Amino acid sequence: MSEQISFEIESVMMALCELERELDKVKARVEGMKKELLSFTQEEAKKAKNEALDEVKKQIEDELAKAKAKAEKEAEDMLAKSEEKMKELKAKVKKVYDQALDIVLRTILGEGEAS
Repeated sequence: MSEQISFEIESVMMALCELERELDKVKARVEGMKKELLSFTQEEAKKAKNEALDEVKKQIEDELAKAKAKAEKEAEDMLAKSEEKMKELKAKVKKVYDQALDIVLRTILGEGEAS
């Protein structure tokens, strides 16, 4: 019976050794999968970051384009108003110049007192 017990013990020991080898293989596979998952996660995080940065850049460019268009429109409006004011001012200067010229001529010709 002791041979039987020795054989059974040896069988159990071999089974345990085999189980330990299988566990080591599973552990190694899990470590490999863990590394792959970490690498995949890092790549996806990088992609997400780049996509987010691209989206923010696009939004900023759109906002800048809108602000530029608005500023250009305001500048055009101000220029148009300035040109209108300049025309009004030129008309007033011409009127005053014509009046002054008329006064000077009447005074020189002796046609009356200057108004």
